[in-house]
Amino acid sequence: MSGFKNGAKVGQKQINEKNIEFVHQVNDKLQE
Repeated sequence: MSGFKNGAKVGQKQINEKNIEFVHQVNDKLQE
């Protein structure tokens, strides 16, 4: 069970990083 929780945490971290990347791209477009 703990292995599953760790996997979920890693997946969540990757999703957060993708969201941050996306937000940066949007901000760059808005500032042009």
